Amino acid sequence: VFSKMSHELVLPIEIKCIGNFSLREGAHLGENEFMKQVELQLVPQLLPYVRETLSMVSTMSLAVPLILPTMDVIQSIRANKECPNDGTH
Repeated sequence: VFSKMSHELVLPIEIKCIGNFSLREGAHLGENEFMKQVELQLVPQLLPYVRETLSMVSTMSLAVPLILPTMDVIQSIRANKECPNDGTH
């Protein structure tokens, strides 16, 4: 977290979330399709936990809590895949 005024580091925060996704025997999904679904759902499934942790830690540490906005992560990923990776978007 950087200060808007001085651009100095105010509070270093590192949040790591780990998901345990498993494919059950007899599932109608092959392993390749399962991995594609995990890649698609990883961020949407774990983002609420990151959002909650960031809000809680910043509330205890800063005068103003940091709150990540809610968003349609899958739609954002799809939109970003269509944009060039040149720093203009």
